[in-house]
Amino acid sequence: GKSNTPWALGIVVPKNKIMAEANANYNLNFIAGIIGLFFLVAVLFIFTNFLTRPINKMTKLLQEVATGKIDKNMSLDIKTGDEIEVMADALSASMVGINNKTDFARHIGSGNLDVDLTLLSEDDILGKSLIDMRDSLIKTREEENKRKTEEEKVKWANEGLTLFGEILRQNNNNQSKLGDEIIKNLVWYLKAIQGGLFVINDKSQREEYELIAAFAFDRKRIIKKTFVKGEGL
Repeated sequence: GKSNTPWALGIVVPKNKIMAEANANYNLNFIAGIIGLFFLVAVLFIFTNFLTRPINKMTKLLQEVATGKIDKNMSLDIKTGDEIEVMADALSASMVGINNKTDFARHIGSGNLDVDLTLLSEDDILGKSLIDMRDSLIKTREEENKRKTEEEKVKWANEGLTLFGEILRQNNNNQSKLGDEIIKNLVWYLKAIQGGLFVINDKSQREEYELIAAFAFDRKRIIKKTFVKGEGL
């Protein structure tokens, strides 16, 4: 300046002193950044695992179902509180329905048509088709049983006609023997316990019914009995 004696003021400060606070802040920020990065990676890993684990479970289950594998133990227990849980519950409900339908089909295949199936909903097309199949098989079985019953009735009647026709042919000249053979074979053929054969006595003025043959407990019974028309029960 205006001084006749030049002078100067110098200050010497070590560099590390000047940079100490800056270095401290840098180191602190660096460490904090590293910790934050590790924390972020950990959070991302946990969050990603939280999302992918249930999805992987559902994917594995669907892949097993796609190969035709059906098991009652194939279910999901996922509690995430979001749409993934809704998807898992829906898939588990579907698996329960498939297992029920499998059991239903297995019973039908073994001939048990009395088994019932609970539909998942009004839109359960597969369940309705299985029930329709069961009803159709029941109807077919009933028709087959009815046909067999009718055939057995016809066969039973024809065999009976043949049997008693032969009895009439062989014993038409002996009323007593004819009566014995008819009532004996009739009791046997009807699987009855006992029976009696009455004929109208034309010579009686009161129109009597006379017992000519009786059979009970696999042996001929000798019983004399007559009653008039309108008598007794």
